[in-house]
Amino acid sequence: MSRVQQLPVAIKKRLDELLVGGVPQKDILRQLEPLLIDAGEQPLSAAGLNRYATRMESLGRRIRESREVAEVWTAKFGEAPAGELGQHIINMLRTMAFEFTLSADGQTDDEGNPVINPTVINDLALAVQRMERAAEMSTRREKELRQAYAAKAETAARQRGISNDTAAAIRQAIEGAAT
Repeated sequence: MSRVQQLPVAIKKRLDELLVGGVPQKDILRQLEPLLIDAGEQPLSAAGLNRYATRMESLGRRIRESREVAEVWTAKFGEAPAGELGQHIINMLRTMAFEFTLSADGQTDDEGNPVINPTVINDLALAVQRMERAAEMSTRREKELRQAYAAKAETAARQRGISNDTAAAIRQAIEGAAT
């Protein structure tokens, strides 16, 4: 765990605010020094702050890129049926979970291999399981709704004098749209 991650919560929050605010690192070190001394902490090193700032900038860049990708996909699939859009979102989340697992938050062991926290793996597994369950429920619900609307359309068509064959074809067309 890095020195910055071990800082008291209030000081770390202030550090993050200063970084996000674009304050130069040398000024951040000067502003945090009295807070650290008052808290009984050692001052931060310039190298430690720079490593943390670089990691945060990298994370921020990845978040911005993810937002840009999400905007492109949203624009592309904005007209897609809810079930299809949900499937695309689930696939994107699976990919993100996989990439997160591979990156392992940049932590490596002595041989340079990623260190993966078992709790993180468990949380990701639960998240994927919940996404799969939600996708199944969404698909099932969409099918049920189509069947209900198809039955109503068939009944309405018959009440308006359309032949039984044509009404049945309308029903099949509505139900078949889900497949």
